[in-house]
Amino acid sequence: MAKELRVIGPPGTGKTTTIRNRVERMVSSGEYNPEDIMLTSFSRAASNELAGAVKVPRENVSTLHSLARRTMGQKPIAEVGDLAKQWNASGVPSEWAIAGVGGADLEDGLVLTGNSRYLSDYSLARSRMLPDEHPEWARLARFEQAWLAFKRETDSEDFTDMLVNATIDAQGGGACAGEPPVIMVDEAQDMSPLSWALVRAWAQHPSCEKFYVMGDPAQAIFTFAGADPDQLLVSLPDDQQHILGQSYRMPRLIQHRAEDWLSAHSGTISGGRTYEARDAEGVVRHLPATWRAPDLVVNECQRAAAEGRTSLILATCAYMLGPTLQVLRERGMLFENKWRRTNHVWNPISSVSDTSTRTADRVVAFTHGTDPSLWLPMLSAGAFVARGGKKHAVENPRDWEQWLTTGALQALAAKDTRWLAANVTKNYQRSVEYAGNILQRQGAEVLDAPIMISIGTIHSVKGGEADVVYVYPDVSTAGAEEMETLAGRDAAIRLGYVAMTRAREELVLCEPIGINELGIG
Repeated sequence: MAKELRVIGPPGTGKTTTIRNRVERMVSSGEYNPEDIMLTSFSRAASNELAGAVKVPRENVSTLHSLARRTMGQKPIAEVGDLAKQWNASGVPSEWAIAGVGGADLEDGLVLTGNSRYLSDYSLARSRMLPDEHPEWARLARFEQAWLAFKRETDSEDFTDMLVNATIDAQGGGACAGEPPVIMVDEAQDMSPLSWALVRAWAQHPSCEKFYVMGDPAQAIFTFAGADPDQLLVSLPDDQQHILGQSYRMPRLIQHRAEDWLSAHSGTISGGRTYEARDAEGVVRHLPATWRAPDLVVNECQRAAAEGRTSLILATCAYMLGPTLQVLRERGMLFENKWRRTNHVWNPISSVSDTSTRTADRVVAFTHGTDPSLWLPMLSAGAFVARGGKKHAVENPRDWEQWLTTGALQALAAKDTRWLAANVTKNYQRSVEYAGNILQRQGAEVLDAPIMISIGTIHSVKGGEADVVYVYPDVSTAGAEEMETLAGRDAAIRLGYVAMTRAREELVLCEPIGINELGIG
C-alpha cells in the first residue's frame, strides 16, 4: 500500500525536470527498472511532454483514460463514429443527438465539447461523482435510461465508463495495467473526483510501492470538465509533500503581477506555497490592440522573431484568434501550437496525413521538381488524365508523368503553387495555400527555420512558455455569465493566472473590446 507523495510545482519551477530526475534516480540506483514506472496525466499534451522527458517505455506514458481502457479491455466507444451516428438515427430527441460524430480523441481526456448538452452534463455529473440525491440526476434520468440501453444493445462504452469501470475494479482489489510498482500522476490539479478515486484505488493495490502526484492547484483550468483542485489542498504530513521553490521562467515583475492577480481567488488555492522569481526584472505592459484588430500584436511578433525571441498569442476562445490567424497567413509568417499538434488551424505547415511529412515539405518538393511521392498523394482526381490515374502514379513512380494532365505538367514546370493549392484534396488546401504564400514571399529556406510565433487558447498551451506573451483578455458571453458565480469567477482567475505565467521576459496585456473580460488589464 503506497503513501501519497505530492509535488506542488508553481509555474516554471521545473516540475517535469523533477519527474525526470526522480525517474532517473530510481532507475540508476537499481531500485526499479524503467518498465516498473507508470506515468499518467489528464491530457495528451501533458503525457507527450512526459514521454519526451523520461526514459521509460512509451506504453508506460499515457492519459488516464487510455490507461484505464488498457486495464479493463477495449470495447467500441459509443460517442464517436458509426455508433454515434446510430444513436442519432435511433429516434432520440434532437437535443440528445451527438454533434461532431467524426471524432473525439481518447487521448484528450476531456468532456467532449461536440456532444449533446445532455451527454456532456451526464458525463460531468459522473466525473464529479454527484450524490444520488443531487437534482442533476433527476433532470438527466430519461436520457440516462436511453443511453444505458443503447450501450447495452451495442456492447459499447463511453469515455466516462472507462474510468468508472476501472475504479470499480480497483476498489474491488484490481491493479493498474501491468501492476507497476511506481505510479506517477502529472497535472493532478486537472483530475476530477472520479479520476482521483481511480488513481488512489490503484495506489492501494499491494503491487504499488510508490505513488506520486504532481501539480499546482492554482493552475487548475479544467473545472468545467470536472477538475477538482481541492484534492491537492488536502493536508499531508511534511515528509509526503514537497513544494518546488524556484521559478526558472518568470522574472520578478511578471511573478508579482500574476501572484497579485491570484490573491483575489476565494479560499486557499495557493496551498500556502511560496516560490522565488527568476533573477530578472521583466516587463509588464499594455498594448492598444484587440483580438479584432491584431496588427500591432503581429507587428511586434515579427520584430521579436527577427531578434531571435519567441512570442505566444493567447485568447480565452478559439474564435477570438481568427483575425490574428488571418493576418499571420496573409503576411506569410510562420506560426504553430506545438502543445496542440492535432489542431491544424494552429499548425498549418504540419502534416495532415497519417505520416510525419510536413505539408510544407511536400510543397517544396513540388516547386523543386523533386520526389513526386511527396506531392502526388496531395493531388485531387482532376489533376490526372484518367480514373485511377492517381493510384497508378503513386504506386508506379517511374511513369507518373504520363498520368498527369497537361495543365498539371505545366504547373509543375512553372512551380505554380496557386495551381497546386487549387488542385489538392480538401484536407490539404489551406496548408498548401499557406506554405505557397511563404515560398513566394520569403523562399523555401524559411520553412526550415525555427518557428518563433505560437498561438492558441489559454487551455491549449498548458505547460507552454515564450519570451513574450500577448493576452487578449475578452471572454465569451457564456464565460461572462459564468463569472457571475463564485466558482466561475475563481475559474477565470486561474485561467488568467495560467496565461500570465507563460511569459519569460514580457507580459503584454491587450485591450478588451467590451465589458466581457477577465479583468487582468
